[in-house]
Amino acid sequence: MAGPPLTVSSLPIGGAALLQLYGAESGAYAPPSGVVTLTLSRTGSDGSSVTLYAGAPVPLWVDPGDGPSFSSQPLSPAVGYTWTATDSGGATQAGPITLTGSIVTVPDGLTQLLIRLLQAAADNAQRPSGTVVNPVRVTTKMPSGGWPATPFAVVNLSLFQQEDTAIGQDVLVPVADNTWTLPGWAKRVWTISVFSQNADERDFYRDTFLIAFRALKATLFSQIGQNIRHRYQATSGTTGDEWLGQAPGFYWSDVMFELEGVFDVTILTGFGLIETIDVNVVVQPAASV
Repeated sequence: MAGPPLTVSSLPIGGAALLQLYGAESGAYAPPSGVVTLTLSRTGSDGSSVTLYAGAPVPLWVDPGDGPSFSSQPLSPAVGYTWTATDSGGATQAGPITLTGSIVTVPDGLTQLLIRLLQAAADNAQRPSGTVVNPVRVTTKMPSGGWPATPFAVVNLSLFQQEDTAIGQDVLVPVADNTWTLPGWAKRVWTISVFSQNADERDFYRDTFLIAFRALKATLFSQIGQNIRHRYQATSGTTGDEWLGQAPGFYWSDVMFELEGVFDVTILTGFGLIETIDVNVVVQPAASV
């Protein structure tokens, strides 16, 4: 007797397998009439053996490793595993399969790019005469072991939020070079905190960063993304807690840059792909009568 249809695939991240049964991979999930129980088990080339599931028929089962505890380890890439699905019709095996996969994360560099561009804008800004406006240093690291000389500005990506998901975005369609591009509509919110010892200096660099951000949106961000929108807001204040030793205190301004649009995400895959199929049709001559 034939066992249940079983397809096993490795997840791209490695360490886990997806089991699809009874035609679930094609969207035609239909256990045979009379099948009321299903048992799934896994054996490894290292001698391990475990029953994964026993119960009513299911279309999918994710096998992330041994044990019910969150401290359990995922499946090993050094072991070949064989899965067995058994119902009243018989047993089906898939494997041995070695679960390999990897994730290569390449930072998009937008925050680092923004820091350098804001530093360039501050360096090239014409400081007004008659006021104390010193050069500013733009960084991502808050001071440790003592405050640096003011003025300085700290840039932080405060929010990275997905806004929309395009229809069909999650359909796995790698092209001939095994790349899978996902258009991601997301919003980034940067907070730029400016610290200074006088209000004129603080306001000068706050306004300089606002002008630079608007200019960069039109000339740069719109070129490397799609449907880019931007918004900004700023708040300012002063801190002068003499009783805590902060004398004369400092002036600060928090500028929030919002940049929203489509920035593509690319995933490298390792599937076997067919570029072309050549079909040779041979027509036999009709037999003579």
